[in-house]
Amino acid sequence: MADATAEIVKTIIQTQVLQALKNAPEAIDAMVKAALVDMQVDPATGRTDGYYGSKVPYLEYIVGSAIRDAAHKAVATVIAERQPAIEAAIRKRLSADDMVQSMAKAFTKAAVDESWKIEINFEKER
Repeated sequence: MADATAEIVKTIIQTQVLQALKNAPEAIDAMVKAALVDMQVDPATGRTDGYYGSKVPYLEYIVGSAIRDAAHKAVATVIAERQPAIEAAIRKRLSADDMVQSMAKAFTKAAVDESWKIEINFEKER
């Protein structure tokens, strides 16, 4: 019951705010201009209260953030789609003879010669 009441109140408030904004287009224009042009923000966080580095217009931050988000989603999608092939390539490389020999040699050397100080070098031996 409380959830339904909260939704009703939220809808009423949204309707009233939208109606008030429709009646004041010049106020909207001023708010948009102030938010997107005048406000300077931290380029990494979008916050106005940062103390370090240079600041950029808020619109520049929004555009950059949207592009980064889109790139992140695109990369995540491609990786998810190709995950079986990526895993197969990694397994193949990890099980290659030169990789196995390099790991065995490094662990053996570390255990015997260097008192368990392990240093691994993954170079193919010729």
